[in-house]
Amino acid sequence: EAGAKVTGGVRAHTVIIGGELEGNIDAASRVELLQTGVLNGDLKAGSLTVAAGSRMRGRVEFGWDEHAKTGV
Repeated sequence: EAGAKVTGGVRAHTVIIGGELEGNIDAASRVELLQTGVLNGDLKAGSLTVAAGSRMRGRVEFGWDEHAKTGV
């Protein structure tokens, strides 16, 4: 929530950031960055929702299903 601060990596199914996260988010199915949210780190998720006013610094990968089979 707003005013909260977490330092360290996060690995969870769903991540909702309303405060500040200093660290990477890896392999989340869904990430929401709320209006008061700040992320300093890299993010890898199935889907990402970003509210106006939120801030982020880092690399972002979303929408890629690593388990999907491609016929290339």
